Amino acid sequence: MSTNASAKSPHSIRCADCMQCRQVKEHRPSGRYIILARCAAGHWVKAGKHYTVDIHRIHTKWVKGCPDYLSSSDDDDDRDQFLAGLPRSLPMERLVYEANGAVVDFTEVDPWNDTQ
Repeated sequence: MSTNASAKSPHSIRCADCMQCRQVKEHRPSGRYIILARCAAGHWVKAGKHYTVDIHRIHTKWVKGCPDYLSSSDDDDDRDQFLAGLPRSLPMERLVYEANGAVVDFTEVDPWNDTQ
């Protein structure tokens, strides 16, 4: 695995390639859930609050530098290839899942921010 040498680089770090980037489920009382990404090291903070990113948007999350960055790729070429293909491997929009993991038909889904 690559070291965290990129953390001191003037270039941006793509969070999707970091070992600290984790997938989490956000559940509703109905049992339905969405998949989000969060920083396990706690570096995604805005206005003093930790936040998450929709999994379909994780390829756009980056930081200038991070003391806990550790690439999940074997080398720079592997990282570049992973990041180049990432947008094609993610869903194009937020998906809502049933408790059993089946994707919910969007015609049946109210906005996620509702109490569903």
